[in-house]
Amino acid sequence: PDIENEVYAQIDDKMVFLGYNFLSDDGISLFWQAKKELNDDYFLKITVEKNNIVISKDYFPLAYGLIPTNQWQKNQIIQTNYFLNNFKKQPNKKIILEVIKAEGGIKLNDYRSSQTIFTEKRIGGNIEIQLPNT
Repeated sequence: PDIENEVYAQIDDKMVFLGYNFLSDDGISLFWQAKKELNDDYFLKITVEKNNIVISKDYFPLAYGLIPTNQWQKNQIIQTNYFLNNFKKQPNKKIILEVIKAEGGIKLNDYRSSQTIFTEKRIGGNIEIQLPNT
């Protein structure tokens, strides 16, 4: 694939973040490659910051769960597209990507409302992408 912004960040010994393309004011394509067989399903935590203040934080299964990471083949390149609120390219805005392993579920609280309970284990380091001015 044509990767406009090459990064090549080793997530762990099994996965690499190759880079990204901007799609529109609210979209980004991310490119991943499995270097070994992945036994776990990983999630992507995307944080959007402006002037170092968090304005949104979202969690997604990598590839939206359509191709779970435990089905990625060695050396296969996976492209994932994300369209986010608060993503619009502006000065002093950046996104932070974290690959995590999440465990947990949903339970009912005292008011019989659902509450998400999970723990996250970060796999590798953060990847920061500075958004260009439009």
